[in-house]
Amino acid sequence: MRAAVLTGFGDETVLTLVNDHPRPVPREREVLIRVKACALSCTDLHARSGDMSMFIDPPCVPGYEISGVVEEVGALTEAFSVGDEVVALSPLDCRYGGCAEYSVQKVQDVVAKPSSVVHEDAAASLAAGVLAYTALHYQLKVIAGETILIVGGASDRAHIAVQLASTLGLRVITTARTAEEISYLEDANVKLARIVDLSTTDLLEAVLEETGGLGVDAILDPSGDPSDADTMVDSLAVLGRWAHSAPDLQLDPPDSRRLFLKSASVSFFWEQAWVMSSGQQGRLMHIISDLMSKVRQDEVRPKVQYAMPLEKIQQAHRVLTTNRVGKVVVKL
Repeated sequence: MRAAVLTGFGDETVLTLVNDHPRPVPREREVLIRVKACALSCTDLHARSGDMSMFIDPPCVPGYEISGVVEEVGALTEAFSVGDEVVALSPLDCRYGGCAEYSVQKVQDVVAKPSSVVHEDAAASLAAGVLAYTALHYQLKVIAGETILIVGGASDRAHIAVQLASTLGLRVITTARTAEEISYLEDANVKLARIVDLSTTDLLEAVLEETGGLGVDAILDPSGDPSDADTMVDSLAVLGRWAHSAPDLQLDPPDSRRLFLKSASVSFFWEQAWVMSSGQQGRLMHIISDLMSKVRQDEVRPKVQYAMPLEKIQQAHRVLTTNRVGKVVVKL
């Protein structure tokens, strides 16, 4: 089979296209998926660079947001049959991920895909949707009527969060840095309280202006940038909640003291956390099933900004490093 093989850690050149890679065989409680689309995110960049080397042992096939068709089922597999359309959020330690014609996944990581949802949209909704769902429901525990700041609302990791937050009845403030991002957000058919153009406007001033000086009830920051901690802390209201995705976030004692005085909280979110514990699989399957239902009903509209063939996997990774709107998807 054709596969993009991660041969080591480094830049995009460590990804090699192999035309005769052995096709994997599903074992007990596994399914073989004929991949139709695999979305990329910063998790792929971290995996490639070696930041996640404790989970990854090259050579292997990367790609963690998969949509395709069941080709073969292993023993003791009753939930799926050959021909079923499915999606899967693949764990980092999977040796046969989605950047190949075929991928093997454990049954507990696989969810049925509505037939009316195209594979590119299904794949594009997975990591971004799981991140949004995790932050909004499990960590921020948002309530209709609250005000939330979502950083980089047009990005691959935030554009679904903006949509879900709006459907939950939240007042959504989001940020953008380019005309392309602002254009997408204005045309996205999502009710927004304000789009803060960070190229011309101070974020803290805009937040305090929009909230009457009180600050926001919640912040969802999937940017992975830990450098704006002071602004985030000052933007929070009393009892505010801040969900962040930067693994190297460090708070100075003054920041911690201000959080304490507000009785505010900080939490971290990462889509791969769900697939690291078999005890969480039921919740993950519920999240993905609900996301697929929302995509089918047009309540959530994933944005596929770039759809590229597997042969251009290195170029797809280069695009991923600079893309600011929507998702990059590999098509097969």
